[in-house]
Amino acid sequence: MSKKVNKITQTLHTPWLKYILITVAFLVWVGFFDKKSFLEGKKLAQEIQDLQSEYESLSADRQAYLDKIKSLKEEPERFAREKYYMHKEDEIVFILD
Repeated sequence: MSKKVNKITQTLHTPWLKYILITVAFLVWVGFFDKKSFLEGKKLAQEIQDLQSEYESLSADRQAYLDKIKSLKEEPERFAREKYYMHKEDEIVFILD
């Protein structure tokens, strides 16, 4: 028993052990508790991926709207007649639903 205790105390008093403990403590701190920790980086990477996919879907929607606006600029009279039921002064319009 005395040999085990002696070995443990001898191991604890080695000069390189404190450097190893400090390094391990530093790595644990940086890895888990710091603002720029590994876990926070993983959360931010996931958020970036979500935002990029949302950007791509919104970009596709935007392109569809731009195409629709472009087609409306080409035929404003037809659009006004169909959407807002506009007509010329000498016309009679019948709306059938």
